[in-house]
Amino acid sequence: MPPSNSIFISYRRSDSNDVTGRIYDRLVEHFGRNVVFKDVDSIPFGVDFRNHLREGVGCCQIVVAVIGATWLSVSDAEGKRRLDHPDDWVRAEIETALGRNIPVVPLLVGGSRLPNVDELPGDLKNLAYRNAAQARPDPDFHGDMNRLIKRLEEIVGSPEPSIEVENPVTPSQVLKLQYLQTKRSNLEQQLRKVQAELEAVTDVTITDQYEKRLSLLFEQIEDVDQDIQKARTGK
Repeated sequence: MPPSNSIFISYRRSDSNDVTGRIYDRLVEHFGRNVVFKDVDSIPFGVDFRNHLREGVGCCQIVVAVIGATWLSVSDAEGKRRLDHPDDWVRAEIETALGRNIPVVPLLVGGSRLPNVDELPGDLKNLAYRNAAQARPDPDFHGDMNRLIKRLEEIVGSPEPSIEVENPVTPSQVLKLQYLQTKRSNLEQQLRKVQAELEAVTDVTITDQYEKRLSLLFEQIEDVDQDIQKARTGK
């Protein structure tokens, strides 16, 4: 079984939030939740997310850099390209991986292309020389993901075969699990929306309001995760 946080997903919420959720779900389904690192689902409560992201990149075996149509051009409130900021977290994640010789797979979504060398700043220029994969919309999505998973297995290894459960899930448990999983998905969508709004906030006086909303959503997701675990075990 690959070690925890072997696969780090780097993405820009304003660029590829929805498709990254699908990509994450496929990778978790195959490798397991502890193997795949994505900020929304992988950062513990109460920690400094900046340090945690750096540590996550430093400990991973491979980075999947999801690149959408606006990944290269998205700008800040002043109209300056985010990628040109040394403290841009997407830039920092990928530069950290490249600087430590950690493999980086550009994953092209939404009809995007791999940026040219002269379009990338600083040490990010080396990204232009990485062999890219793609995750096209349906009906090609799952075929593309199967090819990506095969490439990732070459780096992190294959997951252990699943073990049959002695006590199968009852029909009532199935219905409850479906309800809880839908509830969790809705909470994640709300969380991503609030995080995207927070990225665009320029008035520091309302930042606390967004952080309180994020904290509440994190707590609600944790509660639902506990309910899902109980429903699966029948306890």
